[in-house]
Amino acid sequence: MINALTGHLPILGFQGNINYSTYDVINTNGVAGVGNKGSIHNFSGANTYAGDIRLNATDLNLGTEPGSSLELSGKLWSSSGFPRNIGKIGLGELIISGDKDHTVPPAIANASYKNQKRNEGVTEIVEMPNRGHALVIDNGWREVADTALAFVKRFVPVGMPA
Repeated sequence: MINALTGHLPILGFQGNINYSTYDVINTNGVAGVGNKGSIHNFSGANTYAGDIRLNATDLNLGTEPGSSLELSGKLWSSSGFPRNIGKIGLGELIISGDKDHTVPPAIANASYKNQKRNEGVTEIVEMPNRGHALVIDNGWREVADTALAFVKRFVPVGMPA
């Protein structure tokens, strides 16, 4: 078990195409990290982390730098018995919902938006008319893809492929 108190340093910081897997459990006790970049932060590269994370006293923020990616897998749970929020720190997030979605109705998508808009960076929500839960594979999927691509292009650094 790895215990980490975060005030100024991330619990985990990744840089340069790291694939890290552990049987140890990461215990979080803070959300800020380096420069408020998150308890788990991806500084550069395409990195992966496979392991369990226990949320102790506070919420968990994850951060990535522009052009980098971090893939997480494993179990995530709260040891305190109280609900915990997980937030992303980064350039942006787009929530796309269908106004006729009965699996994840617009009320749930809007609740996710309200929760995520507290994070650093831009968070937007788009409700696609006459679309259900399978909006990315149903007829009209290209409009959904174009909406997502337009959002991404606003945030991709110059010189990076879109």
